[in-house]
This record gives sequence, C-alpha cells and structure tokens, in this order.
Amino acid sequence: MNKLTYGIALLSILFGFIGCANTQPTKDNLAKWEQDCQTQKEITSNNSTIFAAGECIDYHIAQGENKDSVIVVLHGAHTDGGNPMSWMPKWGRYTSTSTDITTYILAMPGYGGSTSNRFGKMIWTNHLVPSAQLDYIKFTAEILKKIKDKHSAKNLYVFGHSSGADLATTISGLSPNLIQKVIAYAGAYDYPYYFKRWKNYSPHFEVAPTHYVNKIQDTKILLLAGGKDQLSLPKFTKHYEQILLDNNVNVTSFVIKNAKHSLRDVVIWDKAIAFINEDK
Repeated sequence: MNKLTYGIALLSILFGFIGCANTQPTKDNLAKWEQDCQTQKEITSNNSTIFAAGECIDYHIAQGENKDSVIVVLHGAHTDGGNPMSWMPKWGRYTSTSTDITTYILAMPGYGGSTSNRFGKMIWTNHLVPSAQLDYIKFTAEILKKIKDKHSAKNLYVFGHSSGADLATTISGLSPNLIQKVIAYAGAYDYPYYFKRWKNYSPHFEVAPTHYVNKIQDTKILLLAGGKDQLSLPKFTKHYEQILLDNNVNVTSFVIKNAKHSLRDVVIWDKAIAFINEDK
C-alpha cells in the first residue's frame, strides 16, 4: 500500500466513507420536516429531538442540578460503529454526575435516530471535508444556541471529538460568546498542515478552525491529544495551540500518553470534566 492509499484509508476512518450532502430546502420542505420532527418528539419517551435547519436531531440528556450551565458533546465522523447512541449516553451520565451540569449527547445528521434531510453523515469522500463546510457549521451552531437558550444557560460547554472537535473550535470563532469553554479531542484543526503528509491529496473545505481564531473572544479552550492516536497526531494539536496562542486565545493543551483516537478512554473524559469544574 503506497502512502496516498494509506492516507486515504486513515482519512476514511476520521471522516468516513459517504459524502455529506447539503440539499437547500424549500419552505414546504422545512414545514413538513418540522412537523415530522414534532411527531417523532411526541412518540418518544423523553422528548429527545431538536429541530434545526431542516434536521430532526436525536439526543440523549443526562440532567444536572446546575441551572447556569449546559454541556453538549459532539461526536466524530466514525464514532466507534456509526451510532453514538449505542455507547455514548453512559459517558453523558458520567459527565453530568461529575459536574452536576445537564449534559447532551447529540446524534448528528445521519447518525442514531437523526434525519439526513439536508446533510449526510460527517463523512469524507471525493476530497470533501463535511465538518469544514460553512452550512454544516452554521447548522451545528444553531443547534448549540437552541440548547443554550432552552436552558437559559449562562455557560455553554462543548466537548468535541475528531470532526466534532473541529466543529467546536470553528464555532468558537464564528459565533463569539456562544461557547464559554471548548474541550477538543483529536481534531485536525489546520487542514492544509494536516493534509500536507499526503502530497497528492487536496481536500475541499470552505472553513477551517484556523480561519476564525482572531474572532475568538472569551472562550477558554482545552486541546487534548492521544499519545497513541495515529489519525490526529499530537503535533497537529500542538501546532493549532500555537496558532491560538499567537492570537491571544486562552488555550491549554495536554497529551494523554496511552490514548488512541477513540473516545472510550476514561482519562479523556476526566480531563474534560476537570476543565469544566475548575471555575466552580
């Protein structure tokens, strides 16, 4: 296997195998999709759907007593089997119990019980990086704002993994003051730098986390990397940290020695929880 083929194999895990479609909806489409989402919400036991930008988003919620803050977890493209709802809710409960803050585990479009009316999975194909397309980023920001507003929360903390890390860090600059703390694990961040190791590969992206670093205001960022992660090497995290520092962003980083790309390592969650709890 040559370097380019190997690189594409790695990227297919990070970003997936099927493209992320973006269908521009009509007013009739939006009305129908919203009604369908309301119907789905009414038949579920815990009203676990949010409608945003044409998508009905499935989520798991773990309640906390702290009314000033809310936590949202954004999974990555691969998400260990394709369905975050099959394994991530226990980590939502762990986080909520450890912080006393209500925690949402979202299933992005095409995952779990979420629709894919406009967007497919956060999946890489044909040189497309879905989490770096502006419509997808704005859609994600809309969901985050709806959750924050629903709880009248002063603080929104977002924990993103892989593509979710790229989304969270990008939104911190695109929508200043929406997110008070970002925890980002195993993102790509600076796409030209990240993809440079595959000389014959040129990805298509509209927006990268590096594009809005000068717009980040009061958001505090924790960048986490896995010492044994072969997809997002620690050097990519350190490189992005330096870009943030050069732009006077409040950022720290930590390499978890034995962690791989998966989010199933309790040490990753404990680092995130400690960061959330540090200002209490």
